[in-house]
Amino acid sequence: MAIRIEKSFQVQAPLETVWQLLSDPRKVAGCIPGAEVTEALEGGVYKGVVKVKVGPSVTDYKGEARIDRLEQEAHEIEMTGKGQNVRGKGGASMKMTGKARTLSEGGTEVVTITEVNVVGLLAQLGARMIQELANQLFAEFVRNLRNQLQQEQVYAELFHENSDRRKVEDALRTSEQRLQDIIDHTTAVIFVKDLELRYLLINREYERLHRVGREEIRGKSDFDIHPREVAEALRAHDLRVIETGEPSQFEEVVPSVDGKRVYLAVKFLLRDRAGKPYGVCGIATDITSLKRAEEMQIAVAREREMLMRQRAADLAKANEALRCHLDALASVPELDAFIGQVMVAITRQLGAASSNLRVLSVDQKGMRIELLFQDGSVILPADAGYPERFQSLSVDELGFASLQEPYTVLNLAGPRALEMPADLRAYLQGLGVRTLLVMPLLSQGHVNGVLTFRFAEERDFQAEELEIARALATQASLAIHLTGLARTAKQSAVLEERNRLAGEIHDSLAQSFTGISMQLEMAKEVMTDKDDELLGYVTRAHDLARFGLAEARRSVWTLKPMVIKDSALIESLQTIVERSNIAGRLRCTFRSNLEDEESLPAAVRQDLLRIAQEAISNALRHAKSKAISVNLRSDPPNLILKVKDNGCGMTTEAETREGFGFANMRARVKKLKGTLDIRALPGRGTTIIVRVPLNAASEAARKPSKKRKPLPFPPQKGPE
Repeated sequence: MAIRIEKSFQVQAPLETVWQLLSDPRKVAGCIPGAEVTEALEGGVYKGVVKVKVGPSVTDYKGEARIDRLEQEAHEIEMTGKGQNVRGKGGASMKMTGKARTLSEGGTEVVTITEVNVVGLLAQLGARMIQELANQLFAEFVRNLRNQLQQEQVYAELFHENSDRRKVEDALRTSEQRLQDIIDHTTAVIFVKDLELRYLLINREYERLHRVGREEIRGKSDFDIHPREVAEALRAHDLRVIETGEPSQFEEVVPSVDGKRVYLAVKFLLRDRAGKPYGVCGIATDITSLKRAEEMQIAVAREREMLMRQRAADLAKANEALRCHLDALASVPELDAFIGQVMVAITRQLGAASSNLRVLSVDQKGMRIELLFQDGSVILPADAGYPERFQSLSVDELGFASLQEPYTVLNLAGPRALEMPADLRAYLQGLGVRTLLVMPLLSQGHVNGVLTFRFAEERDFQAEELEIARALATQASLAIHLTGLARTAKQSAVLEERNRLAGEIHDSLAQSFTGISMQLEMAKEVMTDKDDELLGYVTRAHDLARFGLAEARRSVWTLKPMVIKDSALIESLQTIVERSNIAGRLRCTFRSNLEDEESLPAAVRQDLLRIAQEAISNALRHAKSKAISVNLRSDPPNLILKVKDNGCGMTTEAETREGFGFANMRARVKKLKGTLDIRALPGRGTTIIVRVPLNAASEAARKPSKKRKPLPFPPQKGPE
């Protein structure tokens, strides 16, 4: 396909300057987009490459061009050239004639006529597309040619003109090279743009950072190099310098091969000898490291400020919690509720998932769990579904070496956690617990309990957090101590009242019955056989007095405290039976095959004693019994207590459920995890059988005798 292209353009430059550029194939190639001279041969022949961009694709051609005719005086040139697609998809040849002349109004006009013949890939585009492509390339060629002429003018104006053109050119090239050497050996980024903000000159640092050659960038704008938002910011700064005419300093953020960099750019106008501006020069210094250090300092200062505010807020919150709990200690009627409040406050202060309170047992060998705080409420272990196996643990099983340490942080994945029972550790890990904070509760130098806080993550604690938690824990320890004192005072008051009542019965009723009995005995001795009817009345009155005396003595013995110690269960049961005997009226017997009663905890023995005592009392008061037998025997795996009488028995099942006596017996048996069997027939007596599992007796003894109700606590507000 053959195409003829005729073009002309004008430039504001002297004819000789324009002709000098047009007659140099290297400079001409530098103005053609994508063209480059790779080798100069003899006879005016040049080899090179041309990259032609059509749509999104780029096609490379290799070939050569030759100057066939060059007339210096007429300023005419004739060239021919040919090339092949590097992929073998076609080729092209051309013949070009050009002529330059001076315009009357000044400047130079250049007229070119080019005959092009294309085959292969380019020919498929059609003449119209090729014509449009040629127009586009020609427009860029003219723009680049003008920029090249302007750049040469920049260099030329740096030195004095010399009449000898050759010397001027040599001096210009030398000066240009020296200037390029200077700007290439600085770490700053240096560039020169024309007033249309197209690049004329860049240094080596600019080339390195943006991976663009100085020949490649010439005539291009920032929009060809950078993202649009960056290019718009740079253009705004350049225009401000052009508008004000004054040097200005800007902070610019530009992407590069080293990542996003921050520069401090100084920009100023370049002027010719007449003072007319022809370009904008910029010298940009990389201040990225300084900016990062400055930002880091700002971030550190901001973080410190936040930490100080957080610390002040935590201290204020802790102070409010301390004040509230001191007020609550004086106002909350139940100390258990106060202890729960302290647990809630510490748990929320530390950000724990849950917590629990263990109290030292009476024998000071184990820790019994009393309260748990989870899901926003303080509840009992049974209500929380806490495994019974872990409700009472020895000090060693808790998993920390000493109760004398102010706190212990235990990582369940760490080696110290191996001191805990494996099943307890697995249970906690199954709940998602990873860290435990254990705080002993001290009162008068002695441990009376332990607070344990659970965390779902590995935690490190600040000293301030632990000190606040310890201050709150001290209040919980004080509450436990006060609870013990209150319980002791209450028990002392009850015992004192029982002793008082027993003394009054002994001093009044028992003494009165004794006196009546003695008087009736004397009356029997002085009566004659004639007074048989009267003697019968006296004898019956004497029997009643003796029964009243026995009942008074039994009441005195019941009211006085009896605490089972060591191996006194059998001895105590024997005493009850003996004291319940009434000569001629009631016969009580006791048998037992139990040999090792020391293995039974004192609380279990106490409950069995009270059950037997209640059963005997019921038989005496309600059944009109004449014989009562008490049997305590070991029948593994059970311990059996049997109380049998020959009284009137019970006619309905309701009689076994009504009354305080049977209710009290059922409560004690339930606590021992045993069974209560009541067998009664009208006129044939009553049999009460209690079966207690031997293995459950010890566990039941460790449990608290008094059942607490759950203690819900609403969320507490911190200080405003």
